[in-house]
Amino acid sequence: RRIQSDLSGLVPEVAHNLRMVDEMLEGVMVEAGNVTGATVSVMVADSEARRILEEASEIAAQRMSNQFPELPEILSEGEQQESKVHRASNH
Repeated sequence: RRIQSDLSGLVPEVAHNLRMVDEMLEGVMVEAGNVTGATVSVMVADSEARRILEEASEIAAQRMSNQFPELPEILSEGEQQESKVHRASNH
């Protein structure tokens, strides 16, 4: 994003295209995480690249929490059985 803001004054079209790429990549990452339930681990050697990726991850997590409600945790099979037994004993 820092590069995007630096370029926006110099080359508005490039900044716009970078913003579009950023939004598309963010959408792909969110969709991939929703489908697979997996997180993406990226190896970076440069500390600046690592900082940028960490910042992007924080922004994506914040946007996700703002746009989507918290989902309940999925109970394991054993926990589901315990819950059924508990509910049955309360009736």
